[in-house]
Amino acid sequence: MIIGLTGLARSGKDAVAEYMIKNYQFNHLDFARDALFAEADKRGLERDKMSLSILGDELRQDGGRGVLAKIINSKVESEKDYIITGFRSPEEVDLIRNEHLNFILIEVNA
Repeated sequence: MIIGLTGLARSGKDAVAEYMIKNYQFNHLDFARDALFAEADKRGLERDKMSLSILGDELRQDGGRGVLAKIINSKVESEKDYIITGFRSPEEVDLIRNEHLNFILIEVNA
């Protein structure tokens, strides 16, 4: 099973992810940590919010709005459960949804 979490900043997405990891042994993938950090490091960029935002925009401009979801999807191993945080566009959601029949998207509001 793959659960995607979406919601506004500070809405509780990480709290939900931590709960699923602790209580149900889900693996956690995050768009910033698992897709952007390595690219930022390659380019010698800081990992601050502004630099990552600009980098994400550049990657999407060059590779399409689903480019980060392709990176995340490459890290998904079959037969494992995942919780994915950090979606930024419907295209990212669609790419994961189209690749995995067992995908559920949950919007977190607090």
